[in-house]
Amino acid sequence: MLLRKADLIVLVVRAEDTTVPMLEDTLNNLNTAFKKVDGIIINRRRFEVPEQVLNFLKRIGSRG
Repeated sequence: MLLRKADLIVLVVRAEDTTVPMLEDTLNNLNTAFKKVDGIIINRRRFEVPEQVLNFLKRIGSRG
């Protein structure tokens, strides 16, 4: 298997679709099989812009 020859193992999970139990199970399986997981990437994570920031941007945008 290719993972046995890998220098690093990074797990990519999709935000809002991957549940904690799914992630825990996958990490346990990878750690059991390969003795390590070097990192986790959370893909498609949304960051909300605070209302105060949006209001500030509207104010400075109306100056021009």
